[in-house]
Amino acid sequence: MLDWLMKDMKHYILGLFTLVAGLVTGSCSDDVKEQLTEGKRTVQTRLAGYVVGGNDATLSEENVITDVKACLFEEGVLSRVYDNLAGNNGSYDLIVDGNYGNLYVLANTEGLLDWDNMVVGKTMESEWMVQTVSMRDDKTSMFFTGKVAIEKQSANVPVEMTLIRGVARVDISVKHDGISVNSLTLKNVAGNGYLLPQETVKSPEGTKKDIVRTWTEPLTGNTAGVMYMYEQQNAELTVELNVTVAGVARKMTAKLPAQIKRNAVYTLDLGGDGSNLNLTVSVDEWDYDDDTVVSPDFGDKITVDVDRSELPEGVILGTSDNQLVMDYRPNEFVLALDCNDQLEVNSVSQLPLEITALPEGKNLFLVKKRLMAVGYEQMEGSVTFKRKGLSNAYREDEITLVLTANPTQIEGNLHFDETNYLCDLGDYVDGEYAVFRLAQGKKITVEFDNGEDEWMAVREKSDEAGAYRILGGWKPNDPKADGREQKARIVICDADTEANREEYTVVRRNYGLPVVEMNGVWWCKYNARGNSRNFADQVLSSDDPAQKAGQSSVLDYLASCSNDDFVNLWGWAYQGGSGNGLKVYVDNGVAKLNGYNRGETVNIADLGAKALSPNGYQLPGTAEYEKIFKWGMVVNWKNGEYYTINGVRIHIHSIERDNVMVDGVEMPQLNCFKVYTESCPEGITFYGPGGQWSAGGINHNKLFIGVVNSGWFVNNNSLSTTKGSAADSRILRFMKTPVEYMYE
Repeated sequence: MLDWLMKDMKHYILGLFTLVAGLVTGSCSDDVKEQLTEGKRTVQTRLAGYVVGGNDATLSEENVITDVKACLFEEGVLSRVYDNLAGNNGSYDLIVDGNYGNLYVLANTEGLLDWDNMVVGKTMESEWMVQTVSMRDDKTSMFFTGKVAIEKQSANVPVEMTLIRGVARVDISVKHDGISVNSLTLKNVAGNGYLLPQETVKSPEGTKKDIVRTWTEPLTGNTAGVMYMYEQQNAELTVELNVTVAGVARKMTAKLPAQIKRNAVYTLDLGGDGSNLNLTVSVDEWDYDDDTVVSPDFGDKITVDVDRSELPEGVILGTSDNQLVMDYRPNEFVLALDCNDQLEVNSVSQLPLEITALPEGKNLFLVKKRLMAVGYEQMEGSVTFKRKGLSNAYREDEITLVLTANPTQIEGNLHFDETNYLCDLGDYVDGEYAVFRLAQGKKITVEFDNGEDEWMAVREKSDEAGAYRILGGWKPNDPKADGREQKARIVICDADTEANREEYTVVRRNYGLPVVEMNGVWWCKYNARGNSRNFADQVLSSDDPAQKAGQSSVLDYLASCSNDDFVNLWGWAYQGGSGNGLKVYVDNGVAKLNGYNRGETVNIADLGAKALSPNGYQLPGTAEYEKIFKWGMVVNWKNGEYYTINGVRIHIHSIERDNVMVDGVEMPQLNCFKVYTESCPEGITFYGPGGQWSAGGINHNKLFIGVVNSGWFVNNNSLSTTKGSAADSRILRFMKTPVEYMYE
């Protein structure tokens, strides 16, 4: 350090931190000196500041001290609590009764902690170390903590302790005129944190939430202390700014570092303007181990040494000699920097790249840049360096990096992460996923691993050159549709050479319900059961009980299966919009629906086709049922009598099931029927508990079938339509939502 100062004193500024809020670390008073006897120690406290660019940037309201307390732990057990410590001429001097143990000093914790639970001789230090604090009304209180091991300090010398803030601060930096910040939202921020620093930054168990901050007048310039948050390890933490640029509203988002440290400043840098507006995050932290601040003379600016660098195609010097512009492609290259001092990498803002120092040569760094995925806007960030010999890093010691956007544009529901270029849809999803608009000279294909079905396809848009639709397909009665993952890769590359290959992986869950096609509609073979929206509760095409039993139809299966298997399929009906099935049970000898609500106000008929179904399926409407049902149809025929509907013969066949037992009680004779055509002899089988519309229980064989905007009702074995009331239970029989792409 002395060599640096002697080299050129004007290049460096050596300053002691100001002692904040009157917590002055001065020389010992005579009263204090008298207490430096064996068995007693004096502790003097000071506050750490918030440091930005090497300077204390603490705000006045961040210095307010409301209460100061201390705890001494000896041999891991609380031995003394020092409460309501009073100041003396603005300084807090604490006399500790002992010369060993761990002393903790805290400020502004009244109301944050339950101090009544701190019991001398009982409270363990291990318990104390995992104490947590929580937000109140979505606000984080400013508090301070410090720790010192008494026995490790010099005897007869006051122990000096630095109190650090337990929260991190968020600042906003607006780099250009004409930008107004209307609101700030921290998304998925931890609602609680540890009172004391842990061995590594981590978060206690607790909920994450979105915290919004707005202002009466939008922010138009640099603003410090707009929000505070607890120290946390949180890979899901993001920030969203609603801004106005030249009268146009914009929403800017950025990921915050996964590790949020206490007493650090996280600056949201709004750079650029108009369509080039960008948001990045930088971090400034206090070095608690050094009492001095050493700042370099920034006349010796870090610049890119083009001659010594090995810049590949697509990487160029920007508008200044400390800015690099990189195109979307992945790259690995050597970057040389021009600086009199030896540089070390201190931090990299949230950019998809890594930079590490090379052992040979001065200020040579290896840059590994990942692909800029489709769908991400141009990104601007920085790499901050630390000069060898200095204990702190400074924001001025940085180079700016601009990563241009991928020329391929994407619109739709596919969003790929920046690390693995993966989009996990999380469920079964089919239909159009996205539209890719390719740059000139590019092509797009889909690839699959060996043995995987070709469940995803590319289709060129007929009305737009260079635009391609990505479709998720469906396979009827897929025996592998058991919830397994299906993966496919979207590949974009140069059309002529297939160079500059980009791979994007799409994952979905392969679920499917058993279906039968009749009169142009793919009807589900079984009623919904359990949670109607959840594939895991349904009969899946990979486990079709009628097929496994070798039966030609569900009706034949219901006629021959065991009592338990019959009841498991038969005993479900629905009310309202929850999608939670009501199962038949017996109450005092009467069959009822468990959870039936006579006061239900939501009519299933009003909810819409896809409100209660799993992804890719829907409740049929009147148009679908008019292809198989006719008003007045009699459904108890056993010999295949028929009606003619739209010129097609609809045959009807029914069965009667006796001796069905529910909870040890025999049900009345139960009727099931199917409708079928000569071209579809398997047909569609209808079954289920009769509707319940009062506390009196289900009405056996009075089947009420859910329909969008209506319903079909079996009364005296004859079909009629009615919407019914919200309280009327009904069975749910879904159909497959029409899909454009079907695969073998």
